[in-house]
Amino acid sequence: VNNNATNTINLPTGPVIGRRVGVQDYGGFAAAHTITINGAAGGSININGATSTTITTAYGALDFEWDGTKWFICAKF
Repeated sequence: VNNNATNTINLPTGPVIGRRVGVQDYGGFAAAHTITINGAAGGSININGATSTTITTAYGALDFEWDGTKWFICAKF
C-alpha cells in the first residue's frame, strides 16, 4: 500500500489451500493512516479468529496463509 490515506483491503475468499498473500505499508504512511485487512467482505472469514487485523506502523507488513477455512498470519514485519 502506498497511499497517504486510510486503507481497507479484503483478502480473497476461498483461494487454493496454502495460498499466501502479503500486505505491506510500502509508502510508510500506516503510523498516521491505519491499514485494515479483512478476512473477507462481510466478516464471514476470519484472520486468526478475528474479522480483521491492522497495520499501524510505518513500513509494517503482514503475510497471510489460507488453510482452507480461514486466513492466519504467518509472518509479521
